[in-house]
Amino acid sequence: MNTDESTGKLGISFDKLNNKLTNLLEENKWLKQQYKNLQEENRETLRINSELKEKLQERDEEFEKLQQQVLVLSLEKQKNELQQLEISQNLEKTLKMLELDRVNENDNKEKDKPLINKNKEQENDIDKGTGNDGIQPDKDIDNSSERPWEKRKYVKESYFEGGM
Repeated sequence: MNTDESTGKLGISFDKLNNKLTNLLEENKWLKQQYKNLQEENRETLRINSELKEKLQERDEEFEKLQQQVLVLSLEKQKNELQQLEISQNLEKTLKMLELDRVNENDNKEKDKPLINKNKEQENDIDKGTGNDGIQPDKDIDNSSERPWEKRKYVKESYFEGGM
């Protein structure tokens, strides 16, 4: 082998190696750029993820507050319903008591009415002069006895006993 041949073979090999090296350097440069791009995308993704986590945490806190408000409103509603039920029951009791009072008052008026009428009749009899205390002596009673007031007393008591 001569030197020219060996140099020629080395030259071809050197050009091939130089081309490979240039290709590898360009590929490395491209890979470094891709790596930078991926790092930037990763940072952007991490930033977005962090923002989303923050928003999610805020929403969770809002949700908890809303749940508490709903619970409070529900309890207030139950309390109001119980108060309304209690008021309704008290009104029913009061109405029943008023109805009983009215019925008792009407019963008392009915009971008192005959007595009032009897008293008025007696007053009218007295005013007319038909007898002592509004009671007329019975025609069947013998008024000729020595003590006529006793007979009248008997008539008077029997009148009140029967009337009441």
